[in-house]
Amino acid sequence: MNWDQLKNQIYDASKQAFHELLDSRKSEKFYAFALYTDSAAMSVSPSANSVERYAEKVERELEDDEKTGENLAYYKWSTSEWAYEAAHGESFALINNVLRQNGARSNISAFKKNLLNVMTEALAQLMSEDFFERIPAATGSACVVFVSITDDDDAESVENKSAEIINSRPAYDEFLKRYTAGVDDL
Repeated sequence: MNWDQLKNQIYDASKQAFHELLDSRKSEKFYAFALYTDSAAMSVSPSANSVERYAEKVERELEDDEKTGENLAYYKWSTSEWAYEAAHGESFALINNVLRQNGARSNISAFKKNLLNVMTEALAQLMSEDFFERIPAATGSACVVFVSITDDDDAESVENKSAEIINSRPAYDEFLKRYTAGVDDL
């Protein structure tokens, strides 16, 4: 597997998907963007959420007595609960075909590690180009950008490690508090 080539493809697909999303949702205040894969490293998908869509989902899906810190944090930070999960994901179709059919999958542990690394590098490159700076932040601070993995016990550590590499120190420090701080601090 040519991991540098894959990183460039993920970078291009991410830039395209997030650009299309932002162009179609100009009035929304986005607080987070992510790329995620599954525990078998069979695909890469973009995901994002805004303050407006988060509030709508909480109102629609949670009763008042269910609006606890834990539930609110889950809806706020779980990419699978975000309004724009896999939005414009067609940009990743070729990448996902390559991932599913690649012979390097025989060592799935190394394959998954390499995939998570190139996903992080692609998002870090977008961040270094100030791609996310043009987005009106929800709280006056920058959007948080990270990599996640679904249905995997290592999801939180993957998110933390990637967020540390991609984001500024203040944004990363705030991200680390996502399950302990007040979730209504948007």
